Amino acid sequence: MNADKYNPCRSTLDKEEACRASFKDGVEWFKQAIWYDASEKPQGSAAILYLWHDEQGGMHVGIDSIFDDLEWKKFVECNKITKWCYINNILPKGGEE
Repeated sequence: MNADKYNPCRSTLDKEEACRASFKDGVEWFKQAIWYDASEKPQGSAAILYLWHDEQGGMHVGIDSIFDDLEWKKFVECNKITKWCYINNILPKGGEE
């Protein structure tokens, strides 16, 4: 029997592996795509999640509301904020848990 012939079991496994790999790649992309650099001020009145560093170099997470331009710059500098994201971008849509 020719090894190049169609094998439905092999084809199904390949598709499943490709789907898993694609899903994993999509999750990794999403985890990076939702974050904004601290130099970019959030827009609107939505709440944000932000990452910041303490004096010992530890990384922490905070939640806050949007600031005006001057307050945002001070907030970033004083708290050593590195990046932020909109909380609505990480919550499920439609109120489902």
